Amino acid sequence: MFFDKFLSGVAVSLTRLAQAKKPDLIVFTHIPKTGGGSLTQIFRDNFPAEQIVDISQLKLREVPDSLAQSLLRQEIQRLDRSVRVIHGHVNFSYDVQRYLDRDCTSMTLLRDPVERVVSLYYFVRRLNNGNKIAAEIMQKNLSLDDFAHYETFQPMDNIQVRYLANSRGPDSNLQSCHRYLLEEAKANLIDRFDMFGVTEDFGSFAMRVCKDFNLAYDPSHRLNSSGRPPLEEISTETLEKIRQRNAFDLELWEFAKKHLVAA
Repeated sequence: MFFDKFLSGVAVSLTRLAQAKKPDLIVFTHIPKTGGGSLTQIFRDNFPAEQIVDISQLKLREVPDSLAQSLLRQEIQRLDRSVRVIHGHVNFSYDVQRYLDRDCTSMTLLRDPVERVVSLYYFVRRLNNGNKIAAEIMQKNLSLDDFAHYETFQPMDNIQVRYLANSRGPDSNLQSCHRYLLEEAKANLIDRFDMFGVTEDFGSFAMRVCKDFNLAYDPSHRLNSSGRPPLEEISTETLEKIRQRNAFDLELWEFAKKHLVAA
């Protein structure tokens, strides 16, 4: 009887261990200016280049949806099983996981939308690589206040919600985000992502990822400093405009923080 109980206890322990162990393939949905560059650098520091795939290079948003899905399927299905990380500025709605033939650990980072937009502005204005937003900022000499009011920049309009929703929502940059996309993003964050964090507590999230995947981590290694001023030096009118245009992102960010505290 003792031996039977012992074996039963071992079986339960092994089952719990198997459930706790995360699949070793990481799929990282990288929302721009949320600290994803620093997380990706951790992956680069720990894995050979051939084991990391950046699907941003497919430029899926620049082609019709049917072609985008075909390109993504072909890219995913040709990957060697040695690949450990799939990452990129690619909306969750493209659903990378459905083309995989193995389990994965999906993760993402969110950020205070006001901080994200300010960082985005000061980051892209320094780019000299053909970036469309950077080119328009320079061509029209747009200030941060101009940028906050500029109606054609979708990255100014709840981009975190758009990235995490099931549907990409309105394709036109002139159309605003909708609450149904926010509700989709909330549900996906809880039901479809195995791990998520917030930029404001990046260190804790990075350490959790590194612990779960047995990766080395240097806390002093952060990337993509945009050389931006603190919020205290930005006009209240500009900050309020950014908040108004990113009300759904603010709600999603607060939602994520509450769930992280409760976890």
